[in-house]
Amino acid sequence: MVLLLLSAAMVAVLIVSGSVLGHEVYVYNAIVMGLLALFVAFAALGQKTDAARVLWLTALSAVLKGVSAMLLSPENARYSSVYFGGVAIGYLLARGALMYVPRELQTTEYAGTADLHPYAITVHFTGILWMTGFTLSPTFFGDDLLLHFGAEKFAYETFFIGSAFVLNALALMRSYVKLAFAK
Repeated sequence: MVLLLLSAAMVAVLIVSGSVLGHEVYVYNAIVMGLLALFVAFAALGQKTDAARVLWLTALSAVLKGVSAMLLSPENARYSSVYFGGVAIGYLLARGALMYVPRELQTTEYAGTADLHPYAITVHFTGILWMTGFTLSPTFFGDDLLLHFGAEKFAYETFFIGSAFVLNALALMRSYVKLAFAK
């Protein structure tokens, strides 16, 4: 939380100093948001057993990388709604499914809930696929647009966006395996 507050303060300072930096303020803000998305993705990957926290952190990372791309290309921000819609639907599906899994199983490593709660785990897996950008989901098309518009303005930003994308997918799949399967 401290890092988020410091980053928000730094973005506010950069916006206020926009009169000095000019149009480059968007690039600096995008870099800060991209680095923050990467940091949150690493934090999600570091979670061992809490499936709800992994979902929250990966959704936050996805939003940060979307905002980063929007800052780089404000004129194409309307296309980001496809990406944000896919992430939101995926998060709501996965989080809603976790409501049907007891909390003590959500925080147990290799809980084996696929046998105990097969429908909830199937819906959870569907939500995770939407969040990670599975083919034919809105997130898939939105992530492609984010990478395209980010590369148009500042090619190095695609490293932050792409890395956060891969780390989020790894964190979510790792969380799913530990939640659904048993030893």
